[in-house]
Amino acid sequence: MAAVAGPEGFALRMSRSADESDVECVADDPWRVLVAVMLLNKTAGRIAIPIFWTIMERWPSAEAMSGADLCELRECIRSLGLQDRRARRLIALSRAYVEQPPIRTRPRLSRYYSDPSLFEADASDAARRQGTQRLAQSPISHLPGSGPYAVDSYRIFCGTADEWRYVAPTDKELVRYLVRNHSAAFDSVA
Repeated sequence: MAAVAGPEGFALRMSRSADESDVECVADDPWRVLVAVMLLNKTAGRIAIPIFWTIMERWPSAEAMSGADLCELRECIRSLGLQDRRARRLIALSRAYVEQPPIRTRPRLSRYYSDPSLFEADASDAARRQGTQRLAQSPISHLPGSGPYAVDSYRIFCGTADEWRYVAPTDKELVRYLVRNHSAAFDSVA
């Protein structure tokens, strides 16, 4: 298995076993998990993962991507679609990650609410509170792009040893991952 040294000795696995999820192979680096999740959102893994590795070669850290040229990043992810929105969000995520990195012991309030129609910036705080609730707190909830899929992925792959037990993902790939890798633990609880 080939590996590339990353920041602070992080070894990035360039090949995965068939049992390892796309996100799991970078679980030691929460920023990479968030980038992978952002690229996998609304895109098949077979398309998004090669682009992810290309991006990691060019911008291997949050610091590097926070200074990325928007046009260059947009061109790199063009084949995924939504390239303008994703490129801007990847840079914003990276900048926020550098300025306020997640701290495992310090959950943050989510910027998102359970009713997607209230995600819009012009919705008042009162409108946001009516009949909705914030998504679960997590160490990454304050970061741009940290919606339900990102928070669930972070909690499953980067959370404490048994935090995955308390995640009820709606994403089918995360559900499959939990069933495939932790079904024995669920059976022992029942």
